[in-house]
Amino acid sequence: MSELFAAGETIPPVWSRIPQFFAYPLKFGVLAVLAGFAVLRLLALLLPIPFVGFIIFLLTWMGLYKYAYEVLAHTAQGNLEPPETQYVTETDFAAFKHVGLMFLMLFGTILVAAFTGSAVLALLAGLFFGLAWPAAIITLAMTGSLLSALNPATWMSVMGRIGWPYLAAVIFLLMMQWSAGFVRWLFASATGGTGFVVVIGAFFISGYFLIASFHLMGYLVYQFHEELGVEVDEAATGGAPASEDERIVVESRQMIQDGRVEQAIELLAGRLKREGGTPEVHDQYRQLLRLQGRNEELLAHDREYVGQLLHGFGQSRKALLVTDECLRLDPSFRPPNSGDSVELVHLGDQFAMPEVVVGLGREFVKEHPDNESAPEVTLSVARALSDRMGDDAGALELLRSLERRHPEHPLSEEARSLAQTLEKVLAVQKPAT
Repeated sequence: MSELFAAGETIPPVWSRIPQFFAYPLKFGVLAVLAGFAVLRLLALLLPIPFVGFIIFLLTWMGLYKYAYEVLAHTAQGNLEPPETQYVTETDFAAFKHVGLMFLMLFGTILVAAFTGSAVLALLAGLFFGLAWPAAIITLAMTGSLLSALNPATWMSVMGRIGWPYLAAVIFLLMMQWSAGFVRWLFASATGGTGFVVVIGAFFISGYFLIASFHLMGYLVYQFHEELGVEVDEAATGGAPASEDERIVVESRQMIQDGRVEQAIELLAGRLKREGGTPEVHDQYRQLLRLQGRNEELLAHDREYVGQLLHGFGQSRKALLVTDECLRLDPSFRPPNSGDSVELVHLGDQFAMPEVVVGLGREFVKEHPDNESAPEVTLSVARALSDRMGDDAGALELLRSLERRHPEHPLSEEARSLAQTLEKVLAVQKPAT
């Protein structure tokens, strides 16, 4: 039953939310915090007493990292809005632990170089520590323990449970670091490279990218909270649905969790029959039918759903994928509207899905040989058969039928040229067989 429930989870993957990560620090709550710390940074510069200025400088960075760790932990629980500006004692020493973590991992690289005398091993150690750095930060944010964050077994566990999306997140984080340096350089160049404005601007830019990167790491934890054993904030992730369709989906998931799968299917089917529904309702219904092995009902639903995806929801790529799935279940699958078959053939040609092109196109040409779209569909099917499925003989047969039935069509010349090429290919192959 857990498999059914997991199938219904729809947390968007981390790579689909890159714009939101960059937009997060621009929200009022984060901007207010960054502005406050920027004022403190300016105060540290202006105070005539060096020691006091240094203390304020240190407190400024401590406060910024404290807030960054709060952002990570807050996001990891499914809260996609900034944390409220209230004092959290658990992150008091986050900055010191962060510096300690960074220093000890760097020291580990130096030790490898010192004891092995190998530049290659030192480089590999540095690459490993760099790869493990986000896992260590995540561990520190979620446990508050520097010892746990320094444990390589914990790093490997985090990376292993998340899988390859962890590597994608590391790449995004590196890109953020490079972007921060580049933006700071641009700002310094535009403002002359000296003065208070440059220092405060560089501080604000660094803070912006720091918060964005910690938000990204928090979201990665949220996306894989079940694998990592992290409890999410149900109030944040399961609040009142914004629409009736969302309410239906949430209610069906609760039924699945309670073991009432049949009732969940009936609930979704009733909604679709009465009012239609959003793609989320359709997809939840499809997922349950698929997992229950109710293929006939799935195919009946998808015959109508494909047309809705094409014309109602404007999701042509998804319509193509649904069609491909249905053809694998039943090669005789056809949308009710022949025009939809033509559109799906074009899409299949565009996205290199020859099974859809051939599966729909061949039958369309047989059933509608004189349709105005038949020559174009025939040529698409012939190309798919020859180029992607290795059926040159079948492709040649279709091309010859196109020449016979539509000799004056503009595509006939192209069909004749391709047919001549295939004849030569088949002639060379024939003696070998």
